[in-house]
Amino acid sequence: VRIFILPPSLDELRNRLTKRKSEAKEIIDARMQKASDEISHWAEYEYVLVNNKLLETASAVASIIQAERLKRRRMIDLPEFVQDIRYGDDEE
Repeated sequence: VRIFILPPSLDELRNRLTKRKSEAKEIIDARMQKASDEISHWAEYEYVLVNNKLLETASAVASIIQAERLKRRRMIDLPEFVQDIRYGDDEE
């Protein structure tokens, strides 16, 4: 599943990168340019989240992953399981 996580704004993204103090201004500038390009692809994703608060966004990502795992098409052995429930195990 594809999940795109947007920053609340480009200004906030720059602030977050700057607060980390792990990269030089030139690297942050390059990352900001790349981010702007990447954001243009948001509509290609199944899910789009705005990362206002980290814990809420992480929780939303976990919920999406859980829901995707529970989709019928992802449950490989489900047809056999349902068959056994409906008609019993013929091997008994």
